[in-house]
Amino acid sequence: MRAGRKVAGPAGIPVTSSSLWQDPTPRPLDRYTQLRPDHSVAVYVTGYILQVSHSWDMVFLVTAGVTLFGILFYLIFASGEKQFD
Repeated sequence: MRAGRKVAGPAGIPVTSSSLWQDPTPRPLDRYTQLRPDHSVAVYVTGYILQVSHSWDMVFLVTAGVTLFGILFYLIFASGEKQFD
């Protein structure tokens, strides 16, 4: 599409193709990736994965991978020895 070509936007409002790339309205997934001090890292990672893949399946697969890593780490390095008196 050539820059400056007229196309119909939402509700039939004419816009140019060059203005389509400069849309100031936030995308629906932006609310998941905005930095806020009361959110954990998981919220930001979830927002990033959703923004990149648009798939909750990928979020659950990453969560399962992190959990599996934690389980394996615990099984390898855990011991039954008393550490403190």
